[in-house]
Amino acid sequence: MMNTRRLDAVSNIMMGQAPEGESYNLDGEGLPLIAGAGGFGELHPEPKKFTTAPGKTCQAGDIMLGIRATIGEKVLADGTYCLGRGVAGLRAKSGLDERYLWHWLTDAAPSLAAKAKGATFKQVNREDIGELRIALPPLPEQRRIAAIPDKADELRAKRRAALSKLDSLTQSIFLDMFGDPATNPKGWLRESLTSACHCYSGGTPAKEIPGNWTGSLPWFSPKDLKQHDLFDSEDHINESIPSTTSLKLLPADTVAIVVRGMILAHTFPVSVLRVPATVNQDLKALLPREPIDAQFLAHCLRAQSSRALGQVSESAHGTKRLDADAAG
Repeated sequence: MMNTRRLDAVSNIMMGQAPEGESYNLDGEGLPLIAGAGGFGELHPEPKKFTTAPGKTCQAGDIMLGIRATIGEKVLADGTYCLGRGVAGLRAKSGLDERYLWHWLTDAAPSLAAKAKGATFKQVNREDIGELRIALPPLPEQRRIAAIPDKADELRAKRRAALSKLDSLTQSIFLDMFGDPATNPKGWLRESLTSACHCYSGGTPAKEIPGNWTGSLPWFSPKDLKQHDLFDSEDHINESIPSTTSLKLLPADTVAIVVRGMILAHTFPVSVLRVPATVNQDLKALLPREPIDAQFLAHCLRAQSSRALGQVSESAHGTKRLDADAAG
């Protein structure tokens, strides 16, 4: 039988802590602050805020784990960061391989999320994390096991790079055929996005009603818009909700854009929902008032991403926001 240990016996767990409010800044003063998964990049943190009064910190090589709202998401620290209250830092002790721990956390994420408590934002505490049990084979075996998903990650990274080049080629073909929508060198008839489409805002079913979240109807949010064509979402809701609430069931081939969230600091995600679905309030679903091909509309919007990002504003709470009128 495989030997298992509590996670807090084989790794140091550093729980995040919110710095003093007056220490926050956007000017790069002090340490970069990661307060939650909103500051996570694909592999490493992507900080938006800094603090001159860091409390809990992590160092390069530590794993930063989301413990509030988006529980179980993780990134690898590539430097020293201040840990906000929405994250925890994990540092492997002697006898535990760091890459083995990294991949094990992926499998452990659902078990950790199941421990979450809270009415508004679900979260886990130190004991929830520490009591997870990890199988601990000898170090050489841990490294052999970790090398397998490491290779898979390497192949996925190469695939993403290839798809990115293909996307660029596709966008270039679009521009050759139709011209830049912003400057309209070919003189096509144009109208504003809000004139051509009804821009529908979604919503979030009540979290305190468990039955709302027991179905299989896709419910898309910004974290899902990582591909151009979407066939399923991370979260699902009950199929009856569109008939009992104001949340609309969108038809397949609906174009959706992100209009709120930190993701707008760097990118302007545009995707086509290839299945009947619902969306949350951080997205706008574009419902044409006249026949418009979904693929054409999506490419037209992507071609104007720089313009759209230039119109992004920030609320007093630091929320990135884009008005639909600014998207095209």
